[in-house]
Formats: sequence, C-alpha cells, structure tokens
Amino acid sequence: MWKRALFLLFLHQFIFLSVQADEGMWLPWNLPQSQINQMQKMGLEISIDEIYSSQKASLKDAIVSLDNGSCTGSFISTRGLLLTNHHCAYGEIQEHSSVENDYLKKGFWAESLDDELPNPGKTATLLIEARNLTGIFNSALENVSGTEETLNTIDSLTSTILDTLRVGPDYDAQIKDFLFQNEFYLFITQTFKDVRLVGAPPEDIGQFGGEHDNWMWPRHSADFALFRVYTSPDGKPADYHPKNIPFHPSKVLDISTGGINKNDFTMTLGYPGSTDRYLTSTGIKETQNILNPLIADVRGIRQKIWEKNMRKSHATGIQYADKYASSYNFYKYAIGQNESIKELSLISRRQKQEQNFETWMDSIPEVEAKYNNVLTSNRLLYTMRKKLTKTTYITLESLINGPEIGSLVVNAFGLYSNVRREDGDPVKTIELIKDLESKAHKFFRDFSPDIDKKVFRAMLKYYQENLEDSLQITSEQLLGNSGNIRKLAKEIYEESAFSNPERFRQLLKNPKTKAFESDPAFAFYKRVFQDFGPVYSMFNRFDRQLDLSMHRYIKARQLHQPDKNFYPDANSTMRLSYGYVDGYSAPDGNEFPAFSSLKGLISKAESSKLHYQTQVSLESLFFKPGSNSPNINTPLCFISNNDITGGNSGSPVLNGNGEIIGLAFDGNWEGMASDLSYNSKYQRCVNADIRYVLFLIENLGQASHLIEEIKIAN
Repeated sequence: MWKRALFLLFLHQFIFLSVQADEGMWLPWNLPQSQINQMQKMGLEISIDEIYSSQKASLKDAIVSLDNGSCTGSFISTRGLLLTNHHCAYGEIQEHSSVENDYLKKGFWAESLDDELPNPGKTATLLIEARNLTGIFNSALENVSGTEETLNTIDSLTSTILDTLRVGPDYDAQIKDFLFQNEFYLFITQTFKDVRLVGAPPEDIGQFGGEHDNWMWPRHSADFALFRVYTSPDGKPADYHPKNIPFHPSKVLDISTGGINKNDFTMTLGYPGSTDRYLTSTGIKETQNILNPLIADVRGIRQKIWEKNMRKSHATGIQYADKYASSYNFYKYAIGQNESIKELSLISRRQKQEQNFETWMDSIPEVEAKYNNVLTSNRLLYTMRKKLTKTTYITLESLINGPEIGSLVVNAFGLYSNVRREDGDPVKTIELIKDLESKAHKFFRDFSPDIDKKVFRAMLKYYQENLEDSLQITSEQLLGNSGNIRKLAKEIYEESAFSNPERFRQLLKNPKTKAFESDPAFAFYKRVFQDFGPVYSMFNRFDRQLDLSMHRYIKARQLHQPDKNFYPDANSTMRLSYGYVDGYSAPDGNEFPAFSSLKGLISKAESSKLHYQTQVSLESLFFKPGSNSPNINTPLCFISNNDITGGNSGSPVLNGNGEIIGLAFDGNWEGMASDLSYNSKYQRCVNADIRYVLFLIENLGQASHLIEEIKIAN
C-alpha cells in the first residue's frame, strides 16, 4: 500500500512539475485549446462552457466590473450580494463617514436591507455576450494604409455596426480592438446603477498594515467588502429608489471552506485594467526614465502636503483618505516598477528578444520586404517624441491633475463651449448644468481650498523648475496679470467660483461666456490649454503612429511564432488567468511561504508599530473564551501565480470546481514589472483566504444573517 501511495505522490509531482502555469490574461470566450488542456491537467474539473457561455448561465454571469473597470466583484447570493475588496469600496465607505460616525475606523454592517447605504454613481456591469468581429474589420482594413485612414475606417465601421445593432434599452453595446487593432470584439453588457454598501471591516483590519504593507508579502489584510445590487421592481437596471428590489443573478458563486494547499489549482475571473506586455525596449526605457520618475516626484510632493494636513484634523483625514490612498498606490507602484525593471534586467532581455526577431525577419525576404524596419521606426518615433513626452506628462501631472480644482474646471469646458456659441443648444446647456451640479456636489464635499492652494503653488513651482524653457508655457502666459505664483493662487482660491460651492452655484444659475472668462481659475486653465493644446495634439499624433507600428510588429511576430497564442493586453474586459498556490524565492535570496497565518498577524500587532495597531482587540476577536478559537497557524492570506493587474482587485480566486477559495487584492513587490512582463518565478497574486472573510463577517460584523444568505459548498 505504501509503495502505491509513494508512486502516486511521485506521479502527482511529476505531472505538476511538467505542467507549469502559463502567463496570460485570456479572453474566456476565446480560450485556445492548448490553454484548456493545460488547465485541465492542473486541476480544472468543470467544463469551459461552465466558465463562459452566452447560451446558459455560467461563471461569467456572476462576475461584474465595478465603476467601468476600476475593480471586480462577484455575486455570492441569489439576492444580489456582491463580494469585492475593501479598497474597492474605500471611496464609498469614506463618503458615508463623518467625525461622529467614522465607518473607516469602526467598519460598517447593515443589519437589514433597509440599513444598506446607497451610492449614487456606483455601477456594476455584467457581460452578456462577446462576439468576434475580427474578420469583418480585417476585410475592411485589407487595402487601407496610413494612420489616419486606418482610424477613420475603424471608426466608420464601428459606427455602422453599432447603429444597426438592436440590443434593447437595458443593454449597452461597445466594440473594442485588441492586440493593436489586430482583433476586434463586440461586447453586449448590462449596467446596474443602484449598488448599496452592505458591510466592511474597519480599515485597520481590512487594510491591515496600511500603505506600509501595500504591494508586499506576507500580508494579513482582510481586504473585503460587501455591496448589494438592486433593480427596479420589474427586475431592470434603475437609479436608486427606495422601492427597488435586490437583483437576482442568473449565476451565483459557491464558496468552498474545504481549505487549500500548496500547488492547488487556482483560477481568476475579473476585469484587469491595463498592461503593456508587448511594449518594445525603447518604450520600457521611456517608462523607466520619464514616466515613473515624474509620477513619483509629483505625487510625492502632493501627498506630503495632504498628509501633513490630514494629521491636523480628523475631518480632513476623512475627506482626503480615499484620494491619498489612491495617489499613494500609484506613487509606490511607479517606484516599485522601476526597481523591478532594473532587478529583472527587463530592458536588455527585451532587446535580446527584438534582436532575435530582426535576425529572423532579415532571413526571410518576403517578410523583410513587408515589415521592413518595423522596430527601427518604433525606436525612431520614441526618440522623436522624447521632449514631447516629458512636456506632456509634467503638464498633466503637475498643472492639470495636480491641484484638485483643475478637475472641476476641465469638466466645465463643455458648458463654456456650448454657451459661447451663437447656435448653442439650450437643451444641451441644461443637461451640462445638471451634470456639473452632480460633479460639484461630490467635489466640494471632499475639497479644502486652503490645502489645494498649497498644492497649486507646489505644482506650479515644480512645473517651472523641471521643464525645459523651449517647451514650457511662459511665465507671462502661465501667470497672466498676477505676476507671481503666490498672488495667482490667492486670486484663484479666494475669488474663483471653482473654489467655493456657493459661488459655483451662482455661476451655473447664469452661465455666461464673460463669467467663465473672468473667473481666475477658468482663465488660468484656458491659458494653459491654449499653449499646451498643440503640444498634446502632437504627442497624440506620435501615439497613433506608435500604435500603427505596434500593429505591424504584432503581425510580424505572429508570423515569427506561428505556434504561439498571443493573448491581448488588458483593457478592462473580462479575462481568465490560471495558476497554482505557491511561495517564491526573491532575487535577494529571501524565501517567502505560500501562506500567511494568524501567528504573523499577532506578531505584527505586538510590534507596537503604528500601522499594525488595531482598535479591535485581536485577542478578544480570535480567542473568545468558551468558543472554538482558530489555531495560531490558521492561514489568513495566500499567494498564487495567477496573472493579474489593476482592475482585478476583488476578483474571486476559484478552485477547480469553480468555487471561491479566496479574494485577489494585491501583487507583490518583486513582481512590480508585471504590467510589462510576466515572470512566473517572482510574480504573485496576493489573496485573502475566503475562510478568513467568512470568520470576520460572522464574528467581527456579527452578521450571521449574511452568512445564512451566502451559498457555502462545504
């Protein structure tokens, strides 16, 4: 008997070692057979049409895109209960918080449907069907050449198809291109607009370790939150209304409490936002040398100002909590990605790949003739636009996206353009005013003119000190009649309609051209766009030409590697990734296990470091007298080598039976270059164990009514 057991163990290890997780964020409706075979060898038990089908209920019908791709959620009850990450619900938790009732600090748990909190503007989008239109587009583009003609043909054909398509009033249709316009798909979706907050742990539990532990492993965060999707009484998507009813999804994910082990099969379904896996070495250099340093510099300056003021006031801390967390996430990502690019020698590796490609291309005359200098032209375009890139990103990061006031001004340009025209549409004016009123309400709720004035001055100073004179907006144009930054900032934040809710309401009551043009904030941004507009337009022209060069490069690479399945870069459409539970060895030699445990959580909490302190007593939470306390080695989080990126946050991590075993919420520091290149050796997906999530819902939230509602498989 023992010999048979030993043989089976050897056989399992042999199969596992010979079948490694493949990189890729795959389109679940277009999975190559080789990937299906790989998944089945690794442990997939369900059929592919149980994952994606347009004819019957499948896993894809339980997965939603939150807020147009910012995060992912999954239905875990027949009453529309939706599971996602705490950091995906952070903005809504913050919006409902106040000094008197701080849900960020104490958490929130609705005791009934009536207690669930509405979130105007929050959306959950279901994919109904994806249709492959590649053949239609390829036929139309067969004899087309040049950037403008290509784009015009694509736009024209897209409009024709969408105009003739009938999907019904409760559905949306969109066509997206993939692999740099080498593939095209039509998406039919349904978007729900009544999404209510149901439950969330306190921030110090949900995001245990805070920004200090962000992008790190091991983690001990219970990064989860619960929403509920509602519909009109007849089951259709609708804006919030007290008489709306819980949505009844056609598919609900089962939850597995059977536990997980190292090397277990894992699968994610979600909506990754953006990757650049096919970026050339020159493009990676641009990211490393220009984009990431700028993002880190500018956001670092702004965050210091925010943080200093957040510490002074509880109310300000709540106001700026979501904005600070979002900004810091990108700041740390930019730093980490550059470190990872260097650590992995990513540029030299990509250059070697390109050299091999060019050697192959030169050896085949017909290929060389058709795709002659495709990489040379790509390098030349990056070189030619180098100054434009720096100018564009410095201007965007510092002047336009740096101060908060810029976002409200930019949103008002549409109204200004309409009212200044002699033939301006009065109906459109009313619509634009209504939209601005909604945006302004949200803007001013979390806006401090005194803080933003400090940011404004710092951003203008950064802009003037870091941009070459030849492309910089002149001081005269930038500052207008003010003469200096301090005086301009004083005028904007003390006199502008865009810095005060009452003044803004008055502007919208009578939106005249003169009122806009005489406003100091609007006049400032109008001057900026007058000078920056041509630069930005030129930058975009280079961008379109780079896309065309990448279109040709991908086509040539497909000829070079005819047996390779080219998965498209992420673009906020549904993707499947698969892998297995596994630890890793970091480049510096540190060994990281596949699981984090309760022991590690307690150890961190006892370290007295501020970012590990919790208001809830961990001892009373986990070790209640007379109860079945969890073992000190109970896993809280685990890592897998699933291929994910931003937008996957909240994605369910599924076992071979399609049951939830965890919740994806982060990546690891050593895998920070993953948007540019997948590395199975170092890249890991960080997940909260679903058993930890259930434990906290029941014991921290005292929400047994939610546990009863959730479908638990075992």
